[in-house]
Amino acid sequence: MATAQVGGAVVLQKDVSIEVRDKSLVRHGAIHHKDMRFKIENPHNNVGNWEMSLSSEHPMAPILRTPGSGIILYHKETEITSGPTLKPEFTSVPSDPRGTLRFAGVTDDILLADLLAWPLPTSANIADQIGLTDTREGFAETLIHAFVSANVGPLAPAARRDERLVMGTDGSRGGNTKKSATFDVLGELIGGIAKVADLGFRVVQRAGVLQFETYLIRDRTSEIRLDVLNGTLAAQRLTINAPDLTHAIVIGKGRDKLATDPADFKPPPSYQLYTTTESIQGEADWGRRVEKIVNATSTNDPAELQQAALEELVDKGYTNVSVQVSPMDNSNMVFVDEWGVGDRVIVIVDGIEYTSFVSNFQMRVDDTGFYLGAGLGDPADFDPQVALRKIVAQTGARISALERNG
Repeated sequence: MATAQVGGAVVLQKDVSIEVRDKSLVRHGAIHHKDMRFKIENPHNNVGNWEMSLSSEHPMAPILRTPGSGIILYHKETEITSGPTLKPEFTSVPSDPRGTLRFAGVTDDILLADLLAWPLPTSANIADQIGLTDTREGFAETLIHAFVSANVGPLAPAARRDERLVMGTDGSRGGNTKKSATFDVLGELIGGIAKVADLGFRVVQRAGVLQFETYLIRDRTSEIRLDVLNGTLAAQRLTINAPDLTHAIVIGKGRDKLATDPADFKPPPSYQLYTTTESIQGEADWGRRVEKIVNATSTNDPAELQQAALEELVDKGYTNVSVQVSPMDNSNMVFVDEWGVGDRVIVIVDGIEYTSFVSNFQMRVDDTGFYLGAGLGDPADFDPQVALRKIVAQTGARISALERNG
């Protein structure tokens, strides 16, 4: 019986399966692991990517070549992720004249990356959006569901609604939050809310619908303790990085004041300084005070300024422990069942304990066998392409914010 092990966690190959669907989410059949090469990387609160190579003669090949098709990945008959095919390719060589199909796709979280959060989401008329902002306040989880439902879910106007999407349970978790949207990327908008509130989210096919789900990040630090030295963890590489930020200086819009000619008056920006317990501890640990500007010039609301600061500090204001996990021989800590993406765990290096989080999982099926892996911390620490994509995304987000505020 084939097995794969992750961070000391055994996963049976028989527990993992793949089905093929069409654009209407109708399942057409399964693909046996012996008939394909497959790999996927699925990050926390972001869009995953998958690739599959399949003989052109396979009965599922015609379905996957159809625009809008996709796959569903199961673990123990439970859907863990799903997503559409974006790019089918055909290749043939003299030794294989009938050819091989290669499919590249993404997870269904792409719905959240494709759409923007409109200022007036109840209207699909772009002319109605001028001068408005969609400002919401409440529990963090409720805000996340509200923004999604209003922009792509059941409450969105017909032109922007995805009829396949249904909303999962809103548990009203997370503290009171205030957030405004003016054509922000929907996934980035709710991602900022989620990371401050210790929430995760995903879009996954269940039965014949796409379901938007939120869940609470689990603190597994008392149960999952991965030690490189004693063999409960094997790491291809481990890095421990100083905080990228310890003090966030938030630039707000400023308070409106009277002027001789109000049309000419531009109030000076407001400035607020924010820290967190983790960022101050990071400063103490490394002996570095790191100050950075957070642009929030679209608002002067104290609650929104604080939210903008916390989103940056939670993302960058702590000692980051990054680990690439490789297969192990024996352990009783079962990945997927007992710990998974988003969870906080303990990594022990040279007797020193560090808290890290499970940032992604990877799965690969090829001629060498079956492999399931997990990444802890920031994958950009290991992969230059991931690092480059992260820099481009951050730069794009800053430019987008400046354009919207302008």
